[in-house]
Amino acid sequence: MLCHPNDHWFRRARPSITDPAIAAVVDEWIAEFEPSYASLAAEDWSAEEASADLVVDIQIPDEVPEGLKDRLPTLVLAELQNKVETGSQLIMHRVPPDQEQFNGYLVSALPRERWRACATLLRDGSILPGEGTRRLEPPTP
Repeated sequence: MLCHPNDHWFRRARPSITDPAIAAVVDEWIAEFEPSYASLAAEDWSAEEASADLVVDIQIPDEVPEGLKDRLPTLVLAELQNKVETGSQLIMHRVPPDQEQFNGYLVSALPRERWRACATLLRDGSILPGEGTRRLEPPTP
């Protein structure tokens, strides 16, 4: 649940809702999920961070490709473990490399979200998110 926030389904639908009454209900649902996810993300993830090759805060771009094979470019906002330049771009794998049958995404990231990635650093400089990876902030408007 940490890597797949429950409010994503509502956040994905929200921009296309034009009916004010329905929009208000969906906004309430999103607001109800925020405290529980924030509580989960605030847990102690230091063990997961300590075992990661790299811990960085990243920004998801304005558009996120839908294909399972896509590698997602992210912007490094802060480096917490290992040496990665703030402001640089890191490619985050959405599925494990070379796994044709993977069902889903490692991280369900939406455009403009901020995440803390506890990741494996791959030879090509890309990252594979792992345990402890969590959303820091929902999408900015």
